[in-house]
Amino acid sequence: MYARPASPPSPLTASLCQLVDRALDQVSNDIKPIVIRLSGHIQKNDRLAIREIAWQLSHQTGKRIAIDDEEEGDNPDANEEEMDQQDVASLPPPAYLPSLISTLPSQPKPVVVILDAFDEFALHGRQALLYCLLDTTQSCRVGSGLNGLAVIGVTNRVDTINLLEKRVKSRFSGRMLRTAGPRSVQDWWRLTRGILTVHLGKEEDVDGWKELWGGSVNRFLEERSVKTALHETWALVKDVRMLTRILVRFSFPVFVQAVGLILDVLETTPVLMLSPASPFLTPASLLNSIAEQRCPVGNTFLTCKPNRFWELPA
Repeated sequence: MYARPASPPSPLTASLCQLVDRALDQVSNDIKPIVIRLSGHIQKNDRLAIREIAWQLSHQTGKRIAIDDEEEGDNPDANEEEMDQQDVASLPPPAYLPSLISTLPSQPKPVVVILDAFDEFALHGRQALLYCLLDTTQSCRVGSGLNGLAVIGVTNRVDTINLLEKRVKSRFSGRMLRTAGPRSVQDWWRLTRGILTVHLGKEEDVDGWKELWGGSVNRFLEERSVKTALHETWALVKDVRMLTRILVRFSFPVFVQAVGLILDVLETTPVLMLSPASPFLTPASLLNSIAEQRCPVGNTFLTCKPNRFWELPA
């Protein structure tokens, strides 16, 4: 067997998965649950999901789950087609799903199943995986050797509940938590300050630098051109990912036509353009980054309003 990580979250729901992980981290240290992570972008059918559940269970409990998996005999020199045929042949049958799911509540610790891209699982045939998980969760009662089972679905689609079959929807508890972007310009400013503020530990040798950098961020955000540009961005998109790319994480390759190769990376964000010669943020670097990342304001009604919208929160 080979060691591999659990299914990673998709880019569209990575922030939601971080919220779930943060909530799980606050669970009592005495009873840390067994966390099984599945991704609808990776486990495309129930057979792949069965194998992933069995692998993660055996990895976290130290007990081997008996399924028809013969990956140990795979030839590392086999070509891609042969590997695909071996993988298909080694997958357990779908009939194994109910018996595997029924063992989750009887594990030595509570089990939490996180379904990333929940809407993709709703597209599986007959939605057998969702039905087995939700039915077992509904019928599970803690006690008498049962430690509990929780199923958390994560998705960026607001209409996912409409994709569920009637028998699956009847097992759904109806508990939904919706997240949204910043609803006011004050929240936008707090996010901007949080992105630009460096969170360091309690180290004595960086205290002076933290005060120096914090003062430069305050002066940067008090510039009129910065207030106007950030407020127009909020009026256009209200997207936190766009704000992050504009401030710290955007870069694009420079294509040289004469050579036909990508030779360098042009960094245009205010943070990436910092250097010993220019160690602080400047409005010009922000405007250059916005020009590359965001569409221009083509309508006058999107122009910033009076100064009361520019006031930073206390």
